[in-house]
Amino acid sequence: MLEEKYACTIIGSYTHELDLIGRSKCHLIGSGAKRTIRCVVVERNGHVNYLLEIDVTGLNKWIWQNDTRNWIEQFSRIKKGVVTKSLG
Repeated sequence: MLEEKYACTIIGSYTHELDLIGRSKCHLIGSGAKRTIRCVVVERNGHVNYLLEIDVTGLNKWIWQNDTRNWIEQFSRIKKGVVTKSLG
């Protein structure tokens, strides 16, 4: 859909299972399975964008990232933030 409808080129994609952080159970969804986060790297009009998909069932959190410098480090912080009390 991204390629046909929006003329994007998919550069890559990867899925990570979220790990336990402290005593939080936010890394699990209701069935006891690990929550996952998927990143799709796309290019459109010469700009690289990172699309994140997270199963947020039962979570009350907002995620917003506008700066893609040091993306690997930021992605790590986002993954950790999803399962801790604060994304800050």
